[in-house]
Amino acid sequence: MRFFFYVQNELVIDYKDKRGVIQSIYTNREIIKKYIDEPAYCDINGSDCTNQNFKCEIERIIKDNTYNIMLYENGTWLQKSYKNKYKTLLLKMFPEIIEFIKVYKKNTAYEIML
Repeated sequence: MRFFFYVQNELVIDYKDKRGVIQSIYTNREIIKKYIDEPAYCDINGSDCTNQNFKCEIERIIKDNTYNIMLYENGTWLQKSYKNKYKTLLLKMFPEIIEFIKVYKKNTAYEIML
């Protein structure tokens, strides 16, 4: 049995525009198709692999692949390398940004039913 899931990565920018309204931009979206095979422990010593065990494994993998990586929050870049890489580039690409609120990488995993 093979289980397919997708991991979607994107850069999320929350910012204030010229009118003072908080906006969000989702950019650099990448979707990666992944799969897992039936867990190896199903065949060891003749033990049976129930659907419940496999479902728990799937839920764990989805949870492990869903998270956010903060780059900018509360007025500071969390690492100097983030500031060097993103600040100038984002302000050039999106001139409507007046002030950053939050910048983070969002990773979301979801299953595909086939």
